[in-house]
Amino acid sequence: MTEDCIKYAQRCEACQRHGPSIRIPAEEMHAVLKPWPFRGWAVDIIGKIHPPSSRRQSFILLATDYFTNWIEAVPLANVTYQETITADQCTVFTSDRVAAFDAQYGIALLHSSLYYAQANGQAEAANKVLIGVIKKAVEDNPRRWHEVLGEALWACRK
Repeated sequence: MTEDCIKYAQRCEACQRHGPSIRIPAEEMHAVLKPWPFRGWAVDIIGKIHPPSSRRQSFILLATDYFTNWIEAVPLANVTYQETITADQCTVFTSDRVAAFDAQYGIALLHSSLYYAQANGQAEAANKVLIGVIKKAVEDNPRRWHEVLGEALWACRK
């Protein structure tokens, strides 16, 4: 069965074109421990997507549960935001120079608690998987990505 899957993926042009690039992280990923499902979420915005959907949506708000890896996503036409950086309690992030940089660019510096000091890139990993599934589904008509978003979510959920 494994050999059949490998042969199929090698013949599938869409799989070859939209397959993930394998990259080794600069450092080991750090686990974010959550004691039960839906206690903590990794949230990210995908976009600006080109071309926009036929409903003029250009962004996807994506949330991934840390415990179960359950993915939820909503297409959006516009995104308004305030830039934030979440850092641990390290003294590097509490210096006057960092505070001046944040003030210059309008960035709100937030400090995480010691329990959640480091994230593990879960939102970005979910983004990559979801985008790959959508690209394969809308190759013929990219403007209909919002129509296949629900199906793509079901494909990504484990």
